[in-house]
Amino acid sequence: MEGNNIKHVLEVSLDGTRYDYCTLGTYFPQLDRGLRYNYGNFYASKSFFDPVKKRRIMWAWANESDITLDDVEKGWSGILTSPQTILIYPNKRQLLKWPIEELETLRRKKVELREKKLKNGEHVEVKGITAARADVEVTFSFHSLDKAEKYDFCWDETFAAKRILLFKVGSSLKEGLYRPSFAGFVDVDLTDKKLSLRSLIDHSVVESFGAGGKTCITSRVCPTLAVYENAHLHAFNNGTETFIMEKLDAWSMNSPQMN
Repeated sequence: MEGNNIKHVLEVSLDGTRYDYCTLGTYFPQLDRGLRYNYGNFYASKSFFDPVKKRRIMWAWANESDITLDDVEKGWSGILTSPQTILIYPNKRQLLKWPIEELETLRRKKVELREKKLKNGEHVEVKGITAARADVEVTFSFHSLDKAEKYDFCWDETFAAKRILLFKVGSSLKEGLYRPSFAGFVDVDLTDKKLSLRSLIDHSVVESFGAGGKTCITSRVCPTLAVYENAHLHAFNNGTETFIMEKLDAWSMNSPQMN
């Protein structure tokens, strides 16, 4: 299809990195580096068009994080991500990814937190749900960016060779696991001083969608202690300034019915 109002998406799955990249709209091969659907364990994505609800649905492969011998012992390797709708942001320069609405039918017990202030070093446990299998939506607000750490381009002179380590925590006590830190920049308008996040948690995988699906990260985890009823969900503040957890809605999730 051609025309001034037509947008195209070029998708490629790279075998060497096991990551998917996409390019939206008009691109220049000499300059473009490729956009990322997802900044984590997200590979070999495929999409199809749903003619009933007039939407495009995508899912992908989430690789294992443990060693090959573990894969052989359990007899399988890798899982599919949750199915997600693909939309074009109103500025027509970015794709949005969001869990399909049918996943909300799996929601059961709900817990709500409102206007919770979190100071430096504070954390609050979200009780009353199955933390090992949950759907969490949260909105944070803050008073000012005056003391925010400023981004310096010299930290990433080539935009590729050097990376900023935003967050890293051990997700398992097992040895020999693939445990990189994942991060992505989120292009948001901070004039309203709010940030939003949705996370789907299902035992060995966490899928997070920032700012309504502008930036997405899928990560495999292999907990040895925080499993089933021993898993807990916390909201915490490791920054220097106080922020408000304006709204948190969390649901326990049921297993889907398989036909």
